[in-house]
Amino acid sequence: MTNKYLILLSLLLLAVQPSFSQAVPGAGRVMFETGMTFGGEKIVRFDGLQARYLLTDRIALRAGVSLDFKRNSHADDAFSPKMGVVRLSERSDLCEFNVGAHYRLLPSSRISPYVGFEVAFGNKTASAEYTDHDIRWLDYTNTEIAASTVKVDGMWRIREDYYYDEPGNLSYSTVIYYDVDSRAYRSFRAGLLIGSDFYVTGHLYLGFELGLRFETLKYKPVEITETYDQRTSTEHLPSTTSRNFGFAANKALRLGVWF
Repeated sequence: MTNKYLILLSLLLLAVQPSFSQAVPGAGRVMFETGMTFGGEKIVRFDGLQARYLLTDRIALRAGVSLDFKRNSHADDAFSPKMGVVRLSERSDLCEFNVGAHYRLLPSSRISPYVGFEVAFGNKTASAEYTDHDIRWLDYTNTEIAASTVKVDGMWRIREDYYYDEPGNLSYSTVIYYDVDSRAYRSFRAGLLIGSDFYVTGHLYLGFELGLRFETLKYKPVEITETYDQRTSTEHLPSTTSRNFGFAANKALRLGVWF
């Protein structure tokens, strides 16, 4: 966050400097932008794509799309003596579309604030398959490694294995739960927004947005199928709905060009 605000401050200082090139987009112009998020596993991450059309000098129509595809996979040898998850395949696809409009308060200024509204519709799918190795007791003294397969339609699973090495006694325990953040859903979002564009130089601009938002998430049903020792069991989690209303800030710094 600190880096983001330093960049914004630098742009603000640049924007107020005298310049012979004060060109800003007007009626009939088209603008394209994406979001830049700083930090995490990647130094800079680009999120989503949005287009604007300036109907007049003050009124802009906007539409965008955001895509997020995740794939995780891992596979040990089929005869691996390893305990826990020896094979996994996880897949998640998120697609969101948004439309809206905003009103430019200072249409001829390099620092151009605006107010507007936006609605968005999203759909997320998730599925996974896991192969686990666990200890099965044959009698009071003998054990074997038993394999089981778990297929999950609608979310991902998390498994944590704990080993206890005590004198004369090696044991372990397993905790399995399901990741709510990975669950499949359909979403609807509507809100009022306020933001500003900074026309840095030429046809390049940056900006930020924040506002009030109402969002509803309808989580899809989940089906969990486990196959163990040629026996299959199935568990179902019902659909649920979550609603939220409140202040929201777009953590991404927007980078765009206009034509």
